[in-house]
Amino acid sequence: MSLTKRINRLAKNIVVIEDNGTGSGDAFSEFSGLKVAQLRTLAQQLGIRGYLKMKKAELVEALTLHQRGGTTEGAEAASTQESTKTSKNTRSKSQDSQAQDETPAQKRARSRKAAKAASEEAAKPDEASLTKKSSEEAASGESTETPEHEVILTETAAAKVASLLAQEGRDDLRLRVAVQPGGCSGLVYQLYFDERLLDGDAVRAFPTGDGEMDSVEVVVDRMSVPYLSGATIDFADTIEKQGFTIDNPNAVGTCACGESFH
Repeated sequence: MSLTKRINRLAKNIVVIEDNGTGSGDAFSEFSGLKVAQLRTLAQQLGIRGYLKMKKAELVEALTLHQRGGTTEGAEAASTQESTKTSKNTRSKSQDSQAQDETPAQKRARSRKAAKAASEEAAKPDEASLTKKSSEEAASGESTETPEHEVILTETAAAKVASLLAQEGRDDLRLRVAVQPGGCSGLVYQLYFDERLLDGDAVRAFPTGDGEMDSVEVVVDRMSVPYLSGATIDFADTIEKQGFTIDNPNAVGTCACGESFH
């Protein structure tokens, strides 16, 4: 019997079985004996959906279900699940194969890259914390700049300070002005050169009008700033008076010697 006649006979038997609701062992036994291409041709003639994606076992099952009056949805679902599983397995094997194909150097480079990314992410400053810190600094008026005082050093006094520093061969010193307890009236002035810059010190630069040193700096400690606000330091070189003088508007009175104030 030719192949075409066998397929047509099987298709005819299946149709009759659907009508009568009875089984045919001969038709089922011949399904397994057919090749995939033959089974697909038969499935096409019977209108079975998805036959092109089915394997031989699935085609036999679908034809058997059709013979018994059932549907092929179960076989199609099984075929779809099998295809999905196969695709996932293929991707997994491909990824595993790619990881295995990496050289030790490539693996180390990948590990370093991942570690660097994690470190950079962890090192990123918290935006909320930065915003809060900026707001607190603005509210408290904090600044990284050194504050200035309101003491005035005349150009004559600044030139004398520059001359004294030049004689010492020093350009790293500042004129420190301070107020300390003592003297007849309770408070005395102190003027001396200092290379230190202490916490809370206020600093201000003054021009000298001299070519050797453009400016000199006067530093006042935090406790003395209120007592010296607006004070003017000058230098006198006369018969009556010689040396630095301080005109302080905060002094209510001075002693007879002029060395202390209150």
